[in-house]
Amino acid sequence: MKSFILVILALHILLHSLLAHPLIANQDKVYEDKRQRTDQGTAEILMLFKNIETVIRSNSVGSIHPYFNSIVSIMIRSTEKGSYSAHQTAAILSMYFKDRRVTSFDFTKIQSESSTPFATGRLSVLYKGNQESAQVYVSLVKRDDRWMISQFNIY
Repeated sequence: MKSFILVILALHILLHSLLAHPLIANQDKVYEDKRQRTDQGTAEILMLFKNIETVIRSNSVGSIHPYFNSIVSIMIRSTEKGSYSAHQTAAILSMYFKDRRVTSFDFTKIQSESSTPFATGRLSVLYKGNQESAQVYVSLVKRDDRWMISQFNIY
């Protein structure tokens, strides 16, 4: 038992001396910096998707206008399909939601760890007295250190 403790102590000392080596210590700092940047980027993406979710639930889609990329690809069931400016996108989505009362919406899948993060979820609305359901897909693109909405589909 005493020899086992000595071996463990020796391994502990060896490990600390290796970690103190400048190359290894610097590499650890590089990985830690990258992890922190990744965590910060992921948190920013998740917060944007949460804001989008909240805005859709409250029927105030126009308020996410600042998050639209300069050109946004839109597909809304059989009514709209194409690439539009941020202002046009806000107007199109506002018109869609103007006549619909959102009864529920949640993103059910969020892919935040990719170069083009996206989220999908089920939207339920009341339209002309009828309950309707649709799938929502939103993807992001990074522009000037900000995540922007590049695609918004309702199908």
